Amino acid sequence: MAERRRDLEDVRKYFFFVKEKVSSDWKDLAFHLGFVGADIANIDGRNRDDKSRCMDMLEEWYQRGGERATMEALMRALSEANLQTVADDLKDKYLEEARAAAERAAEAQRRAEAERAAEEERRRTAEAEVTLTHSLILAAVAVLAFSSEAKRLATKAAPSEVTAAVDR
Repeated sequence: MAERRRDLEDVRKYFFFVKEKVSSDWKDLAFHLGFVGADIANIDGRNRDDKSRCMDMLEEWYQRGGERATMEALMRALSEANLQTVADDLKDKYLEEARAAAERAAEAQRRAEAERAAEEERRRTAEAEVTLTHSLILAAVAVLAFSSEAKRLATKAAPSEVTAAVDR
């Protein structure tokens, strides 16, 4: 459903392109998009020129068509209306933009993966720093304990001379 919704949003992006290419042949396109004579006459009467009529017809087709108003349906109708050049140009434009969008998505994916890798590296570095700090603390405690024990033993062996040597 999300893919279909994206296609519905995409098709409207190309209405201006189609309008500029089709203009005076808009009635042929309207017929192949499912409009009948009364619909075509109504669109004709409420617009002042062919480009406006074409855009109005495309918007109405989009509103009426719902999920059926797709790029594929529009390109098929262009072909059936003997507007194959417009259909081909539209296909090229659509594919070019789809390719560019895919490239942008791939680049965003690469950036996200690089950021995840950098974040993982920062996490590992922080863990290593914590481990190192823990080891240094244990070493300092051991040195203090050894120093205290050495002083205690030295005091028992020769109290004044040994204690003075250890204190230095």
